[in-house]
Amino acid sequence: MKLKSSSYFLIVVMAIALFLGIVSLTYTSPKDKLVPLIASGVIVILGAIRLRTEIMAPPEASENEEFDDDLVEDSGETENKREGFAFLWLAGLVASILLFGFLITVPLFTLAYLRLGAHHGWLESLALAVAAELFLYSVFVLALRANLFPGILLGG
Repeated sequence: MKLKSSSYFLIVVMAIALFLGIVSLTYTSPKDKLVPLIASGVIVILGAIRLRTEIMAPPEASENEEFDDDLVEDSGETENKREGFAFLWLAGLVASILLFGFLITVPLFTLAYLRLGAHHGWLESLALAVAAELFLYSVFVLALRANLFPGILLGG
């Protein structure tokens, strides 16, 4: 069994989420622990499901099939390029949360990613961005009374 580069990336993301979840256990207030624990738990669980799917997937090309080395090289480059873009989107999300906070970043990032990264239409992207903001605000701010990070530029 040979792991793909996406599997290694997934393992790194899961390890970071697990580390941040463990660090959040050191927070004194249960309210402060809640959001990081939920987020890291969801990331680890979904990552484990995805990793299991990748590991259990049948090989892409059987040993009996003949294939062109150029095609394999191109697909590897395409996969690396796609993973590079995913990493840049993730870095942009983290930087935006640090600068502007959760309540501003979530709808703007959702809109930008769906429109520019996933090439969805404006109406669908805008509707999903509004839905994400309503979900974030209603669950974390209203229901859980969590203090979401406001961002460095906005008083954090």
